[in-house]
Amino acid sequence: MPQKTIKQWCSEHDINWYGQGNHGAISYDWKLAFGHGRSAIFSSGVSSAMPTVHELNGKPILVFPNVNSSKKNGMISEEAFLRIINWVQRCLDGEVSDLEHDEEPNKTRL
Repeated sequence: MPQKTIKQWCSEHDINWYGQGNHGAISYDWKLAFGHGRSAIFSSGVSSAMPTVHELNGKPILVFPNVNSSKKNGMISEEAFLRIINWVQRCLDGEVSDLEHDEEPNKTRL
């Protein structure tokens, strides 16, 4: 099974990947933009396995733990990539969980 970076998998799945930046007062390591105003930010500053909620301009913002493993130079399988994407989408839909205990890892939603 081929291994690629999250950025490379994003390119293949038409998801916009952005490197380090700031979203208001929130610093992040990388960001994914899915379209239709949906995005996810990932920060090494999140120490738990669960995304944390921050408030920006009166709106709650989920900040996800940086799941881009330093193991294998950040290379992951497509299966692992899709598991991360599906988990993020469910969290954005209000079904917040940690990645390890995600309930539907094989259901692809892009």
